[in-house]
Amino acid sequence: MAKSKKKTRRKRVFSKKNIAKFFKSLKERREKEYSKRLLNRIITHSILMLWATYGLAYLGREEIAETLSKTIVTSIIAIVVGYLVKSVFENISKYTTAFGDNILPEIPEPDDEIEPDPEYTQDDDETNMNRDC
Repeated sequence: MAKSKKKTRRKRVFSKKNIAKFFKSLKERREKEYSKRLLNRIITHSILMLWATYGLAYLGREEIAETLSKTIVTSIIAIVVGYLVKSVFENISKYTTAFGDNILPEIPEPDDEIEPDPEYTQDDDETNMNRDC
């Protein structure tokens, strides 16, 4: 007997709607992460320039390589500190109003304190520790 196959309609993955939604989310993600990507590129190029100073030192230009290395390391540190400061202020402004009020919902204090289990004793721990050995 031949099995009858039902034709199931598969959802089209590459429909116009899905593609438009993908590019919209990609655009939003790029806008949010622009400073992170820029920071990443600057640090990558700085590290490559730092490695290039070893080539200068190999060619006999030690003084130039040394001063250039100091300048590059200083710029890397300044870029990272600047990004961290920007990030801190961004997070502070995200969770506070202009008057300094906290926007985050407050966590309610628990009404009841947790009482220890009356069946648990210190001896139980010592017995279980000896069993494991």
